[in-house]
Amino acid sequence: MTTVLPHHDQESEAAEIALSVKDLVVSSGENQLVRGISFELRFGERVALIGESGSGKSLTSLALLALLPRGLKASGDVRLAPGDELLGASERQMARLRGSRISMVFQEPLTALNPTKRVGAQVAEVIRIHGKSVSRADAAKRAVQLLDDVRLADPEASAQAYPHQLSGGQRQRIVLAMAMANKPAVLVCDEPTTALDVTVQAQMLELIAAQVLRERSALLFITHDLAVVSGFCDRVLVMYGGTIVESGSIQEVFENPRHPYTLGLLECSDIGAVGPGSSLPTIPGSVPAAGKFPSGCVFRDRCPRSTEQCRTEPSLDERNGHLVACWHPVGGGSG
Repeated sequence: MTTVLPHHDQESEAAEIALSVKDLVVSSGENQLVRGISFELRFGERVALIGESGSGKSLTSLALLALLPRGLKASGDVRLAPGDELLGASERQMARLRGSRISMVFQEPLTALNPTKRVGAQVAEVIRIHGKSVSRADAAKRAVQLLDDVRLADPEASAQAYPHQLSGGQRQRIVLAMAMANKPAVLVCDEPTTALDVTVQAQMLELIAAQVLRERSALLFITHDLAVVSGFCDRVLVMYGGTIVESGSIQEVFENPRHPYTLGLLECSDIGAVGPGSSLPTIPGSVPAAGKFPSGCVFRDRCPRSTEQCRTEPSLDERNGHLVACWHPVGGGSG
């Protein structure tokens, strides 16, 4: 199966790796839903994982934190700096790492907040779980400071509120404060701005960028919205049918897409619109059902460039860190 790895120029960069993912597979019985993907995140780097719904993005993120639904199994090698193996860790070990070394912000903040507890107490609880010597008073004070860090207008009052008393944007800020409370090496954000209006969305992106910059955390930002990440992330992984089909710098991939699927995504997004009121094209067909992927190139049934050769697994082609898994990449050349 195709494995897409980022390009490295120097071995010394290994010391900068916050998260290493090699041959990650998520399966349900005999069906592979995520099919042997590989990538790395460096400290301070913002990486987008993009693709249509059903491509395997959220399953990838849940596997990293050992939060997969019952009945799904993850295998492969996933290591969190300075060397913790996540897939082989016990639940007790993962409970120690989650919220301290690796944290997650979900699309719907209510799934991460207890409706019966004041939000300040919930933030303080995260601090105390991973800092046993922290007193209740110090944790409460730190919680208010964290709410101020995510720019809630009145952090003291917000700390006393229950989740239902706050707006969606305010709740998402609180979840971000909880995720960053213990300065994690890796922050995973799964569609964190989808439910927010455009203005609040922009504010959240600015906040996330500021938080990961301050703590030098690695960010994996999962979304289907290319416009959101175009000026926000450093690098992009394009996912389709449970595998990564293209990767590289945001600028290179968005300006010179090499995989027909990436090109289709760009043409269907706001980035591809030619002017106000212009209609956007769509990619014919739909993402195959999870685990029911065609043999060979997983995109071949929807691809206008498909040939008989695409019935076999495409080789991996690299040009200066820009990788693509395609027999007939856009712009010519092949693996």
